[in-house]
Amino acid sequence: MLNPVKAEQYLSELELIRGSRIALPPRIMALGKLFDRVVKAITTDEMVAFRNFYARFRYLLATLPLRDVERRNLENFRRLLKDREKTNEKAFEQGGMLMKQLLVLSSGEQPEKEAGYQEGYFTRLYPKRNYTKLTDLKLLCSSWTELQNDNGKIYFILSAYDLEDLGELVKIVVRRDEYYNYTQIRAWLKENAILYVQNIRPIGEEGNEYETTFDTLITLEPDYLVDATEVGECYTNYGAYSDLFFLNRLVSDLPGAAALKGSIVGYYLDELVRDPQRDKEEIYLNAQRLYAMKAAQLGKREMQEVRKSIYTEHLPNIMKLVGREATKELWIEPTYFSTEYGLQGRLDLLCKKDGVQDIIELKSGSSPNPNAGRMAFPNHKMQVVCYDMMLESTYGKDRKGFNAVFYSKCQISPYRHLVSEHREKMQILEQRNEIVAQIYRLATKDFSVLERIKVQGIQGLPVFKDQVLTLFQKAYEPGRIATEYYQEMVSFLIRENINTKVGNLLKEDEEDQPNGFAGLWLDNLEVKLDDFRIIYDLETVEIREGQGYVHLNFTRKIDHAFRKGDLVILYPKSDDGYHVLHHHILKGSLDEVHPDRLVVCLNNKQTDYKFIRDHKTWAVEPDIFEKNYWSGISCLFNVLTASARKKKILFGHEQPVFLREQLYTSVGLTETQRDVLQQALDARDYYLLQGPPGTGKTSTFLVNYVREGLRRAGKPIVVLAFTNKAVDKICEAFRKPREGASIPYLRLGSRHVQDNNLFTEQIKDDDNPDSWRKIIDGHKVFVSTVTTFHNNWQLLRQFIPFNEVVVDEASQLTEAVLSSVLTLFDKFVLIGDHKQLPAVITQDDHLCRINSTYLNQLGIYDLRVSLFERLMDNARRKGWTEAYGQLRDHYRMHEDIAALITKHYRVELKAGLSSQSSRAPVYSLPEGHFLRSLADQRVAFVETPAEGGPKRNDKEALMAATIVHELVATGAVRPADIGIITPFRAQIAAIKEHLRPELLRGEELIIDTVERYQGDERKVIIFSTTIQDARQIRTIQSVAEDEVSLVDRKLLVCVSRAVEQLIIIGNSRALSASESYRELLAAIGAKLSYSAKY
Repeated sequence: MLNPVKAEQYLSELELIRGSRIALPPRIMALGKLFDRVVKAITTDEMVAFRNFYARFRYLLATLPLRDVERRNLENFRRLLKDREKTNEKAFEQGGMLMKQLLVLSSGEQPEKEAGYQEGYFTRLYPKRNYTKLTDLKLLCSSWTELQNDNGKIYFILSAYDLEDLGELVKIVVRRDEYYNYTQIRAWLKENAILYVQNIRPIGEEGNEYETTFDTLITLEPDYLVDATEVGECYTNYGAYSDLFFLNRLVSDLPGAAALKGSIVGYYLDELVRDPQRDKEEIYLNAQRLYAMKAAQLGKREMQEVRKSIYTEHLPNIMKLVGREATKELWIEPTYFSTEYGLQGRLDLLCKKDGVQDIIELKSGSSPNPNAGRMAFPNHKMQVVCYDMMLESTYGKDRKGFNAVFYSKCQISPYRHLVSEHREKMQILEQRNEIVAQIYRLATKDFSVLERIKVQGIQGLPVFKDQVLTLFQKAYEPGRIATEYYQEMVSFLIRENINTKVGNLLKEDEEDQPNGFAGLWLDNLEVKLDDFRIIYDLETVEIREGQGYVHLNFTRKIDHAFRKGDLVILYPKSDDGYHVLHHHILKGSLDEVHPDRLVVCLNNKQTDYKFIRDHKTWAVEPDIFEKNYWSGISCLFNVLTASARKKKILFGHEQPVFLREQLYTSVGLTETQRDVLQQALDARDYYLLQGPPGTGKTSTFLVNYVREGLRRAGKPIVVLAFTNKAVDKICEAFRKPREGASIPYLRLGSRHVQDNNLFTEQIKDDDNPDSWRKIIDGHKVFVSTVTTFHNNWQLLRQFIPFNEVVVDEASQLTEAVLSSVLTLFDKFVLIGDHKQLPAVITQDDHLCRINSTYLNQLGIYDLRVSLFERLMDNARRKGWTEAYGQLRDHYRMHEDIAALITKHYRVELKAGLSSQSSRAPVYSLPEGHFLRSLADQRVAFVETPAEGGPKRNDKEALMAATIVHELVATGAVRPADIGIITPFRAQIAAIKEHLRPELLRGEELIIDTVERYQGDERKVIIFSTTIQDARQIRTIQSVAEDEVSLVDRKLLVCVSRAVEQLIIIGNSRALSASESYRELLAAIGAKLSYSAKY
């Protein structure tokens, strides 16, 4: 239940929404988001683990003292919030009254009925469902009986709530018969799990009782999509074993030449489908370059063997396949999603002609003997069965076409046509459901699957996996501290993965994408627009077929949060609107983003763009790259295999060693800079550097540390950062240091940047893998994002010893992500600032808390705390003063701006340049200009009235735009000198509405949230606080307590982005509800008030 303080906060927010004068759709949207948060808040403090939002809502309905009519009304109000067709002013009015009653009741008080409240208003909008006519249901599991035996017929009874009407309890008799054992699902049921049940038969007289039939299919958590390849991997010659999925995901091994050959063969198929006359050698060389690091590891001789095998054994069959299918419309690697079966996948080739859709899956390895009755290996066959199920889900059960595996190496009959039967679909779902059930168990810290693999191994394990299994069984030791730590980290990352995919475990105040990636099909258009995650009604204006670029123009004004380089999904409008599941999916990335157009670079160039040309309008939505989550999880295994001392160092149990071999001297550095560099160079295990804003932690510390480290030891140094933006800055600092020679480096990953030091750029004029290896061997500094490192560390270790790693932005990385990297290296240096924004964590706060006596004794209590901050606190408590330091000389902010944040640091910040203490005006404005006095102030507060919606303030937006227009028009500053920060994307949209179009072209003037501004700076920063009521203050804050003071990390980042001037626009009465803002306003002193005008 809600405590009175929290109830009052939500009541205040509700009244703001009800009193808002904005249009109805955003008011309904705000009401819906508040409803979701309230349901989470009411149930958060209960001693119950909730699997999803539906579970929370059912619990609320069951525990609040509600009459039946009130329960039904509340349930139908929930339905209406997702149903745009039934929303109107009356519904909004009634919904506001109902929400007020809910909040009062949940705080333990008895609500009074407001005048005009209609008790059954929402119930009348939705008549009860006629269950006698329904055979497919999406359900929330409630309970189930033990297995029953009726004259040899085994069954159990499942009770579950209909997700379309959570007030209705449905009962299903789940049977085991001679054809299939549906009762197997019982082992994987959990209370509040979601099931999608197809082809059940109504029985009894009540209408909501069913039984399974021969055609029944049951999918557990259907919106959590599992890749078809991963399900297929579970099938061996000896049976099906879902534990194979977990072994493959938890422990990675380095693929060999055979895997690379398969990738190159697949590349040949793609290229020859596009152009059968393409030069074969050119294809090979391009493919070799595409997998350049692996080719460099194998070397020229082994790559020549790969080439020979492809030319002699595979190419003839590939050419025959291309010739045979040439008359059809061919789609290369189209992606499909199926929420009926909980599957996703990317086919190698889809061949379409005259309403027929053929599936061809390419395999480059050996093939079974068809004369012995085996057309395909079990894992290959079941992978194709998954594809068949996905196409059936997309195009309907009447889809025509064959399913085939094409064994390119087989010289007799490479085509293997496969028949997909109902029994095989049930078998697929059995494995898929088991995988999903175990993933959710790991998320709840049930590690029985790992313990089983440890004790029992995996039956039918392929021989080439024996070594991996042995390694896991040896390293995974339940009861040991390292294993307990490993389990906590794995569970944490899996919860983040679940949130990314389906949003089940989101924190209370997380409003955006409540359904995770599944919002792609679960959320309506209005929700997506409100979250700024869709651009629709795009029209194709150009297709650059050879490059796979699709140019699209906006046909309507749409505010969005997309950026260049973002992964996206592109899909067309259907006759009944935008439905992503009605077509195959085009995946790509944004190559260009402009106010009126964008360019999508498809992941796979096509041979026939008829599908794109046949559809007039398109939509773009964000994509995810799930591999990154599992790469991080598999990298965590390094914690288990690390030496005992390395584990103690990681846990903060053993004091790090320091040894001074040389005195570090450098002209041009301050005493503080030399001191921290000396400490870092003396460290043998690790060093922690806190770098407040503008102190040159990259341009000064990192550059000088790497340069001196190379001079002293000459050993390789790996430099990592969280974002590509940070990596860009590191590389620029190496190329153009403030002093001294540049530092040679090799950059890994990132095809969206222009950098001659990228590995892919370094090799572009050479086709010899041995030369590529020499390029790697010739470098000592390697730079990448942490994600790129996670995906490539095993390969990189084949070239260099892992002596040392330096991680920038370390405080923005979770412990689970960073610990997996650090245990690989002899020494690590972490650079960060935990006073600024922390790592983005989506799961609820209570899920991050660790209740382990051993880990708590090591100071590991909460996974919201970064490893950087934990080790820093640990070193301070234990007096290991050599292990950490702080930079104090800053070179960004004027001293008046820096004065606002310096109290939050142990060592007071000190301006490093004389210009930072200048008393001259920031810029020049004509005499009599209404902003003239603003030019004299380094920090200014502009008062605005309280008005607008919960996340939008038009008066503030107009004021921000006016200041920008005036400063640019008078020549006081350039657009690139100004940055606008605001807490909400709705306010970004409001500000853009008031800005002249020419200011939004290009990327000079950046308007963004504080989260996306971290690491950036501008001469003038305008901060539009947006809120209009004191009760909203918590929505713009991120308050943390540390060893010095309470710090609002969002406010600190906003302030510290400004170089010469900070202009804060807001309502002082609303902001004064926060101690941080009260202190800020007092420090600023006089308030400035202007009239907005152009």
